[in-house]
Amino acid sequence: MLDHYFRFLKKAKERYAIADEISFEALLAQPAFLSVDEAPEVDPELPEILTEVLILATERLDAMRSLEGTELALYFKEHLKKNRSVA
Repeated sequence: MLDHYFRFLKKAKERYAIADEISFEALLAQPAFLSVDEAPEVDPELPEILTEVLILATERLDAMRSLEGTELALYFKEHLKKNRSVA
């Protein structure tokens, strides 16, 4: 975060032709670098919801792959029929 803030100040300094130097003390004086954000409280139902979503996504992926396999098999059968009739 400090790196991003420093780069931002450096670009602003160049853009607006500011002669003042960017000091380390000035950077650390910013409240954002001295404060600690508490982690938000996690919904106790979140693991169950995520599990349900992942199961559903996996089931849909399996169904899609099964359909894709069926379609590919039909495509190859038709392709082989055409090639046999040509030969």
